[in-house]
Amino acid sequence: MSFLLETGDICIAFRGTDSTLVGWKEDFNMSFLPVIPSQHDALEYVEQISEHYKGRLYICGHSKGGNLAVYASAFANEALQDRIAGVYNMDGPGFDKTIIKQASFQRILPRIYTYVPQSSVVGMLLQHEEAYHVIQSNQLSLWQHDPYSWQLEGADFIYLQSITASSELFDHALKQWMSHMEDSQRALAVDAIYDVLSRTNANTIKDLSITNIKNMLVILKGFSELDEDTRKVLQEMLISFFSSMVKVMGDNLLRIKQNENKALQK
Repeated sequence: MSFLLETGDICIAFRGTDSTLVGWKEDFNMSFLPVIPSQHDALEYVEQISEHYKGRLYICGHSKGGNLAVYASAFANEALQDRIAGVYNMDGPGFDKTIIKQASFQRILPRIYTYVPQSSVVGMLLQHEEAYHVIQSNQLSLWQHDPYSWQLEGADFIYLQSITASSELFDHALKQWMSHMEDSQRALAVDAIYDVLSRTNANTIKDLSITNIKNMLVILKGFSELDEDTRKVLQEMLISFFSSMVKVMGDNLLRIKQNENKALQK
């Protein structure tokens, strides 16, 4: 959707995924697909709008929409990029390293503004080279992805100094874990987990409450009914992920200890 501002500039906003399980699966599909069809569609849309309106462009989006906003801006031609005043990514996933390294992406990088809640998960996915602003949310964990939970003070967000320690730990462990996985393994994992969760008949993340015993029984039964090869791959991946978590925690504790020793020596 595009908005014509009073200044004559244009704001192009890309809708993100909603809170449905299908929407979340679309976000996680980016973990094994370097480029997805909707990214090409987003670029075409920006090009079409830019031909009809000659003002400056502000391009934004939430969740997957934030990713689309960045992609469209990063791969627009140079003349079009020069008209882009800012790109605003609201807790959207990052990109594969091969995408970020491209010259056109680097050209727009200083104009990318990324915003994440303090316990961001989706906004930490994949690679981000730009700095990000941390916003206070009144929700917990995954539910902080809902922008309606982001706190305001006057006409601006309430900002925090950094993401939480748990979010940073999870982010480092997730990136380390994924760096050792093939794309085919990521695809298998996303499809299998989505299949199992879908058996609960939950439509949204909120429906999928871990306190719901019925849901938990359905999920456990679903995992047990996966074919043997898929179960084996998922088990190996879970073991690998927890190993990454333990390693990251160990590295953090070691770094803290070293800093304490340095402080004592001064």
